[in-house]
Amino acid sequence: ELADTLVRDEGLSFRQAHEIAAATARAVIADGAALGQGYTAFTTAFEAETGRKTTLTEPTFTTAVAPETFIARRDRPGGPAEPALTDALATYAGQLTTLQTATQTRATRHAAAANALTTAFTALQET
Repeated sequence: ELADTLVRDEGLSFRQAHEIAAATARAVIADGAALGQGYTAFTTAFEAETGRKTTLTEPTFTTAVAPETFIARRDRPGGPAEPALTDALATYAGQLTTLQTATQTRATRHAAAANALTTAFTALQET
């Protein structure tokens, strides 16, 4: 999400944004810190990659790298955000209902066929 934010908010290329995000991640991992605590590492990586200072403030950075932000922005089909999951679950519920109806219809047909077979076989035995 950090790289996506840099592309959107700083106008960087995807390559530059991912270089900065990777450098930031390596630095916080080396420090044993959480990504949200990596603003200093981020600004260092940003300046090294772009030759200028970032316009992202520390609170903006912290929001950009928060898991909640990552989830909330992925609200398209297949995404983990609540609207996407709600839509997907509604679709799955509809599909389940259709499958359950088809299964019940098939079971009823099979039972009727078995009953007809038994009736026909019994009739043959009686003749």
